[in-house]
Amino acid sequence: MNIKNIARRRGVTIAAAALSVAMVSPFVHAVTPGTPFVSVANAQQDQASTPPASGSDKAIYSPGKATQTGTISGSVKEIVETLVGFDKVQASGKAVKGVKVYAQWYEGENTQHSSPVYYTESDANGNFTLKMAPYTDALGVTRHFDADATVGLTTGDDRGKRDQKREKIRVWTELPEDLTDKYRLVHQPAAGIFPLTTTTPISQGDGEWGGNKITGMTIQYAQKDKLPQHLPKEKWAESTGTGGNEGTYAGQAFWNLDVLQGAKNHNQVSKFDPKDIPAAGMKVVGSYLTDDAVNKIEAYAKANFAGKTLRGNGWTFVDEQGLQKWINEQVAADPTGWIAETLTTTTGADGKFELRWKGIYGNSHKSKPLTMSEDQFGKLAGAHGEGSWLNGNSKSKHVNMHWSYVSILGKDGKPLPDNIGTLYPWALGQWAGPGFGIHLNAGGGAHYFGGDSTFIGNETDGYTGWNIALAPQALKFDVVDKNTTDNWATVGDKVQTDTAGLPIADNLNYYIEWVDKSGKVVKTCATAKPDSATKIPSCELEVPADAQTGDTFTARLKVTPNNPDPKNDLVLAMDAFAVARDYLAYDPIDAKRGEEATSEPKFDNPATETEETKPDKAKFELGKLPEGVTEDQVKVDPATGVVTFTPKADQAAKAYSFPVVMRNEELQVPVLDENGDPVKDGSGNPKTQGRIVARADATFNVAELTANTVEPAYEGKLVVPGQETKSAPSFTDKEGKEAKAPEGSKFTIGEDFTAPEGYEVSIDENNGEITVTFPDKSKLSGKTAEEFDVPVTVTYPDGSKDDAKANFKLDTDGDGDPDVTDPDDDGDGIPDEDDSNPKVPNVNEHFDPKYTDGSGKPGSDVKIEAPTFTDKDGKDTEAPEGTKFTPGDDAPEGVKVDENTGEITVTIPEGANPGDEIKVPVVVTYPDGTKDNVEVTVTVTEKDNGVYEPAYEGKLVVPGQETKSAPSFTDKEGKEAKAPEGSKFTIGEDFTAPEGYEVSIDENNGEITVTFPDGSKLNKDTTEEFDVPVTVTYPDESTDEVKANFKLDTDGDGTPDTTDEDDDGDGIPDKVEKDKGSNPKNKGSIPATPLEPGKPTNAAIFEPKYKSELVVPGQETKSAPSFTDKEGKEAKAPEGSKFTIGEDFTAPEGYEVSIDENNGEITVTFPDGSKLNKDTTEEFDVPVTVTYPDESTDEVKANFKLDTDGDGTPDVTDEDDDGDGIPDKDDSNPKVPNANDHYDPKYTDGSGKPGSDVKIEAPTFTDKDGKDTEAPEGTKFTPGDDAPEGVKVDENTGEITVEVPEDATPGTKIEVPVVVTYPDGSTDEVTVTVTAIGDYAVKYDPATGKVGEDIVAEPKNVGKHEAPADTTYAAGKKETHDGLWTISDPAQDGKITAKVDSKALKDRYISERDKAFGKKCEDGAVITEQDAKDFLKKFAQLFNAKSAVDVTFTPEDKQQVEATFMLLDANGKPLAENQDWDGDGVSNVEEIQNCSNPFDKSDVEGSKPLEPSFKYPAWDNATTVPGESVDINKTEDSGDFTPGTTVKVTEGPGKAEIDENGKITVTPTPEAKVGDKIVVEVKDPNGKVIDTVEVEITSHELSSRKGCTESLLGFGIPLLALIPLGIAMQAAIPGLQSFQAQVNQQIQDMNTALQRQMGILDPNMARAAADFNARLQGAGANLGQVLAGLAVLAYGVAAIVTIATTCDPKNPNKRESTLDFSSAFGKTGEQGSSEKQEGENGSSDQTEGSSRQTDTPVVPEPEQPAPVVEENNDAPEAADADAEVEENPAN
Repeated sequence: MNIKNIARRRGVTIAAAALSVAMVSPFVHAVTPGTPFVSVANAQQDQASTPPASGSDKAIYSPGKATQTGTISGSVKEIVETLVGFDKVQASGKAVKGVKVYAQWYEGENTQHSSPVYYTESDANGNFTLKMAPYTDALGVTRHFDADATVGLTTGDDRGKRDQKREKIRVWTELPEDLTDKYRLVHQPAAGIFPLTTTTPISQGDGEWGGNKITGMTIQYAQKDKLPQHLPKEKWAESTGTGGNEGTYAGQAFWNLDVLQGAKNHNQVSKFDPKDIPAAGMKVVGSYLTDDAVNKIEAYAKANFAGKTLRGNGWTFVDEQGLQKWINEQVAADPTGWIAETLTTTTGADGKFELRWKGIYGNSHKSKPLTMSEDQFGKLAGAHGEGSWLNGNSKSKHVNMHWSYVSILGKDGKPLPDNIGTLYPWALGQWAGPGFGIHLNAGGGAHYFGGDSTFIGNETDGYTGWNIALAPQALKFDVVDKNTTDNWATVGDKVQTDTAGLPIADNLNYYIEWVDKSGKVVKTCATAKPDSATKIPSCELEVPADAQTGDTFTARLKVTPNNPDPKNDLVLAMDAFAVARDYLAYDPIDAKRGEEATSEPKFDNPATETEETKPDKAKFELGKLPEGVTEDQVKVDPATGVVTFTPKADQAAKAYSFPVVMRNEELQVPVLDENGDPVKDGSGNPKTQGRIVARADATFNVAELTANTVEPAYEGKLVVPGQETKSAPSFTDKEGKEAKAPEGSKFTIGEDFTAPEGYEVSIDENNGEITVTFPDKSKLSGKTAEEFDVPVTVTYPDGSKDDAKANFKLDTDGDGDPDVTDPDDDGDGIPDEDDSNPKVPNVNEHFDPKYTDGSGKPGSDVKIEAPTFTDKDGKDTEAPEGTKFTPGDDAPEGVKVDENTGEITVTIPEGANPGDEIKVPVVVTYPDGTKDNVEVTVTVTEKDNGVYEPAYEGKLVVPGQETKSAPSFTDKEGKEAKAPEGSKFTIGEDFTAPEGYEVSIDENNGEITVTFPDGSKLNKDTTEEFDVPVTVTYPDESTDEVKANFKLDTDGDGTPDTTDEDDDGDGIPDKVEKDKGSNPKNKGSIPATPLEPGKPTNAAIFEPKYKSELVVPGQETKSAPSFTDKEGKEAKAPEGSKFTIGEDFTAPEGYEVSIDENNGEITVTFPDGSKLNKDTTEEFDVPVTVTYPDESTDEVKANFKLDTDGDGTPDVTDEDDDGDGIPDKDDSNPKVPNANDHYDPKYTDGSGKPGSDVKIEAPTFTDKDGKDTEAPEGTKFTPGDDAPEGVKVDENTGEITVEVPEDATPGTKIEVPVVVTYPDGSTDEVTVTVTAIGDYAVKYDPATGKVGEDIVAEPKNVGKHEAPADTTYAAGKKETHDGLWTISDPAQDGKITAKVDSKALKDRYISERDKAFGKKCEDGAVITEQDAKDFLKKFAQLFNAKSAVDVTFTPEDKQQVEATFMLLDANGKPLAENQDWDGDGVSNVEEIQNCSNPFDKSDVEGSKPLEPSFKYPAWDNATTVPGESVDINKTEDSGDFTPGTTVKVTEGPGKAEIDENGKITVTPTPEAKVGDKIVVEVKDPNGKVIDTVEVEITSHELSSRKGCTESLLGFGIPLLALIPLGIAMQAAIPGLQSFQAQVNQQIQDMNTALQRQMGILDPNMARAAADFNARLQGAGANLGQVLAGLAVLAYGVAAIVTIATTCDPKNPNKRESTLDFSSAFGKTGEQGSSEKQEGENGSSDQTEGSSRQTDTPVVPEPEQPAPVVEENNDAPEAADADAEVEENPAN
């Protein structure tokens, strides 16, 4: 049966704890209170009464002497030569001063004890000694460093036992900042945890352990700032192929993390061990010198190192350094002449690599095989496989191995980071190599650093199997703040780790695991790669509730190549902290200056179930005070721990934390000196002191002075003379928000302030309101102050002061514009600068208005424009705004004056005579009320016909063409004029156009149009001249008369027929034609020739014409004449006609013109295009004379136009003659193409990732003035010379496509030249740069954390390249669920912090719940389980949030990613999956149904009673045997049964049915077997599940053993569970007597009730149990603790025997067993009654506090009775954890 709504409270879990002790009660013995705390003893800490400021996890400076025990000593050197043995290498090295050497030791069976971190610095000789000072741990154990890694003993002195042995160390170094760029670590012992065995390393090559100390530790660096160089990068070759030793350098790079024990030299320590990790993806670059270079080296050594053999006898490291310096200088000057080849390769997944050299031909640099040619000797081979690596043949080749150099680089090809050390053959950074046999030292001994398993082939030029051993330098790992020495954690603390200095590599992953004191892993954090700061996230551990004083938790930093393998992954570093159960805390206190503030300590840890109290003999002390605080300001009560602090004035707005330590004077610990020896007093006795059991900071937040929290201000005000002006202060807080002045603030005007003349100023001292007036306007003048500030001092109640200024400005005219900016203070329209008194109006003295007189005709309206104004100096100005105009007295009737502009309208009477004058007076009123009078005169003028004189110009009329003639006008003075608008024009009524003519006039402008449309009507009688009479009617209706003259011009030659002697231009004079009867107006009508009467001449018959032609420079243009007859039909020229060019014609400059005299074809050329220029003639006519056979002639013209660019458009109309795209108007030479001088193409450079195609858009063009323009149509684009392979250029648009090579590194530039060819053939070349950018990408892994914690999401590199250092991160859209989540903008490194405040979550829940169920909660209505679940599902969506992030790697490369956040529960699992958010034992669903808050542990009942008004029926679980049914009745205290209720088996082999009374019958199916369970689901009539019943199948034997059940209940589940409680009470443990009777009665009642409920109450068993309990009480009353223990033992034996007998199936009389316990207790039970009363009434010397230090369960005081049973999921089944028990004992 599942019974819900169990009542709970804070307290001990009695049932489970009691039962567990009861089971071992026969073995209980007296327990001594826990071992005391003691304070740490370390090298730099004073052990006197004043403790340090707080526990510190900082390294402790601890120098020592090498002769002392408990020390680590050695030296730090820059090594200068390779030798065998650490000591020999170290001996010749150069001392490095100032290197910090750190160390930490660990001990204990599970390496659970971590010492503080100690450090010292190397001296001028490079030597150091580090004192590993003793410390006292949380259990009061003083721990010494003995340099002993053995297992330890099981007997004897504690210092020799196992808990203080198995010592291990970790040592690391840190270079001074000024040396980090100079040195790289080569070797340091114990870079990881060392040793990994339980054997003391007494035979080390360096750092030997012995005599309780470590000596001779060698820490070695090599220079990294003066390294040899390789060939330039573009000449590096990638090594190809694999296998073989000849001509090959091969080896393995790895992370040397597994420190070899017993290593004697560098080769041994650089061995690859099982837990070392291959270094994959590293670049290995190697070079060796040319033969010529080696010959020069040998010659140089011989000449400069007289008497010494190169790298032979007498050769020193100083000689080698000098030689290396010289070699590097030569290589730098001529790299290709000195370096034979440079190869590069990348280490594989196993860290292995090969450099397979090409080799130089020859046996060696000075030995040529006899069969080899001189030309070949010394030359570099073409490939590794070319030639032979064996000496003595024609193809022999070699590598100058002794003069080689190999570098190890990161995967990006850059030098390794500073935090990586390297040990490999070329670690010294010299041209060197391996040697063997007679060549042992020829290479400078590089092989001494390469590992033991190497192959050196001096004759085959191979060096393989050598190692590159990498190691982290200055790896830092720390448990933050907490430690094992003096700053312990307590239950509930969340302890963090800090890791830095981690090497970054593709196959290096790190993780942190926490182990407890027994070595059990309690938490493992996810693997991570270091960020750019070489850090990984903290691995947080929350101190568990069951942690006890002295427990240690150790954080282990592990490294793994792939997935974590805890058994095999190497521990790089570790650190630990210890736990203390004593608790001390202070809440932050607000304080004010000058007032004493008090902070009370808290001793009860809220994270524990039990209630902690202050130790009886607690003593409190203050640590070091913060700077600026004096001892007289702060004190701590030594007995209570209460801290008081009185802040000073200068301490306002600051927070002060005072370190407080709590000692327990009952727990005395020795005072130790720096060697760990006891400090003795004057009598020779060891000094002791109370042990520090807790420490905390008491924090006081001193309030800001009011003057620093608010800001007074006055709004600027205007003062209008004669009016009061008031200004009250306003206040804002430091965030600029509106605030109020503190009550009691006072306001005063500054003492030095005097109101300006004419003003009166006062202030209200209580509210600061200032009143300003200028009462007497008559005192205003040009000298009156226009602006002033009133200084105000605000004095706040706390004595602080603020100054403010109230600004006032004069506003004389009250227009809202203060005089300081008003250009016209008094508003009189006169600018102040021109005003004699700018404060008093007097405009009329400053302005002079003038009108321009007008004139008009009688009956017209005359407009007089607005007046102009001049100032008093006669200069033009504007009237003041607001000036008004009105007619003056005696103004003529009908005059209108515009009030605002002054414009006048005067109507002249119809009868007025020219010359009459009309006078109009006007009054000008200025804004200040002053006035001016001005008069305007309007003169009457004549009408239009008296003013204007029209005229027409004579015109010629050509038949078939329109002739137009427009009139012109002059005034009466003969000057040009225009006709008045609205004038009309008509032709005289009596006028008739002459025969053949058509005449019309435009009535609006007078233009006359004359035509003679039909030329055939022309004859000798046609009118040759006539006048058109025109009447002009003016707008004033006056008129004028004028004539327009027209003359006929038949042949259109410009000579009118009236004077032309040959009207029709046919060459026959008119007189002749008239005389001979032909028509002088018709060219085709000619008189008969006298030679052949009636036959016309050829000239009269034929009409020659030439078609206009275009001349293209450099080409011939031909034009032949065509002919038509007199009827216009096509004809041929008479045979024999001749053609000549007119004698006066000269071809224009640059042209050549000729004519064929027989056919008239004209040829025109412009042969020399270079002579074209802007002055070249663009069009000309060639005059041609045609002479016919009859000697008559015709004249004709052939037209030619220049077409420079041959585009078919002649230059005369072409806007771009030369077609170069430059308009002629802008072209310096429009005839010569020169586009490239006029256009400037530009491309925008591009960028792209390796392997991508980059599109470069078409170029833009600017003209010669730099303005944007378009390229000429037809411009073409092609790749230029040296364009990279694969580049594509669109011929028409210029768009470029560039492939970025796959292997391009970020920053690589690709130059693309492009040729631009313009239509005129001129070209431009432009270069585009494409930059390879990184293949960058980042992502955010989901970030998780708990409510109230900062949840940090960090970007993770997922691109091919590392994101640039200057990558920026910007916030995008955030999903905060209406502000529930606080999500920060990304930090500079991209980290985003999100948080959900605990209170906000609680409040949000209440808000959402009220929306969903508010009414039901108010009414107490039922909330269904499904509704609650639906609500929870929706609400849980708030547990996730997200934030978009805009990532900018480069300006061209951007990405948007998303960071997601998720809330976890206390166990680190998704909060959404947790069924009990606040851990109060009530499920979330139940809390919703109860209307309580599932985020508030203290809110269980909520607004609804736990027990609903309606109860469902319930059934107990049951058992049966195979094949037998079992009936289960409804429990008595459950709800009423409702007919219609159904049952269904949901699990197990069985069937179920329910009758009308609610009895459930469950029947197992035949296949049911022992151990099976049948689960029956019960649903009400509405289908709601109201209960679940389980029926277990048991054996017949077990089922029949009812007596066993009775026995178990007789001594009962509650009774047996409470045996330890009974023991505790009867053993006279103080504090429980008053609780005894109540508990015993509850035991009896519950036991009986349970038996009755199960229907198995056995009177005999009940009597036996009662007798047993009575004797137990009697035993407790008569015996002391020892005898009571015996009685309990007897009881335990008797109980077990009884239960065993009853439950034994072989006992046939088990049901009739009657128990007698008198033998178990003897007579002691009878003696107990007389002493029992005394025991109950007696008292104990032990306090409540001391009783808590035993392992006995703590029982609350009677006024807070404990529940008899509390739910505990971990308790055995017999505890019946589902039983429902109310908190009130009455229940």
